[in-house]
Amino acid sequence: MQEINTDQIVKNAKNFEKFVVLFYNEECSTCDIVLKHLLDIENSRDDDTIKFYKVNTDKKENQDFTDIMNVKTTPYLMFFQNRSNVINHIGLLTKKRINYYLDKLL
Repeated sequence: MQEINTDQIVKNAKNFEKFVVLFYNEECSTCDIVLKHLLDIENSRDDDTIKFYKVNTDKKENQDFTDIMNVKTTPYLMFFQNRSNVINHIGLLTKKRINYYLDKLL
């Protein structure tokens, strides 16, 4: 899963119709669980129809973007389709629930 900053996410959003962004911070143990689930799902997928990204909310260069996206707590997952945010989830997620959201994008 690629870690990106504000500038990169804007650029990448133009290239992919479906993508998931995990907002996390390094001190968050729940973020680690969600990140592991996303990595497992990303590695098990046979196609590139959905891209996965992560944004570290602790990094200063990401503060404006997290404010614009109204991210107040982590983990915060945003699912995008046709470059529009269609699903948001705050907090712990199971792999089953993440796959449920991904199926809605397909």
